Amino acid sequence: MASSTFLVWGVAFVYCVVYAHVYEDGRTRLLPADRTLGDGRISQIAENLMYYFAYCTWINDPEIKRYMPGCKKVVKAVLPNYRLEFHAAAGRSDRGWCHLNGLPDAWGEKCQGLVFEDDGLTDDYDDFERFAITVLGEDGKTYDCWTYRMTTPGEPMRPPNFYWQHIPDGLKSEGFSPEYIAKVQATYEAAAPCPRADRPNPSAIPGKSADSR
Repeated sequence: MASSTFLVWGVAFVYCVVYAHVYEDGRTRLLPADRTLGDGRISQIAENLMYYFAYCTWINDPEIKRYMPGCKKVVKAVLPNYRLEFHAAAGRSDRGWCHLNGLPDAWGEKCQGLVFEDDGLTDDYDDFERFAITVLGEDGKTYDCWTYRMTTPGEPMRPPNFYWQHIPDGLKSEGFSPEYIAKVQATYEAAAPCPRADRPNPSAIPGKSADSR
């Protein structure tokens, strides 16, 4: 295990010291650091306990454990003024992905999901960025979380079957309402079909490139 120390400067003129540890699987985990918010993205997370908001495939327990094996589920939660959508990455037409839309056309909507204590995952993936949000837990508490969204969503498009199936499986197993499940299903069906929707999952161990996920 290798470690290094470096400074991160935020737009709000704050800085923090971050200790990064790179493990044998090539993934990076951060020890707690100061949270720096600028244009909606996060550079680091500020609390001793970090929370992740899962709203798509990672709602399904077997799938999130592939990426964050040390995570612990905390509570169901809603994210006001955001909507789950399915898009291809801009400039591509090979497949769709989950996207969290927080633009004005999603105001008044609620994206539902799960809050997890995360295990310090800091991996970045092709066509996605990490950013900070505050969600409302069904326990009446608010949780400052991070999650992923597409950097530049393109045309509405369905994801491959292996990817999509985690979503209804997770929503059902976690007891989300039939109304919300039907809404997600309708959003999926309204998007353009995925070319080669029956393609196999490309990797048992997910990589950072789009082709490996």
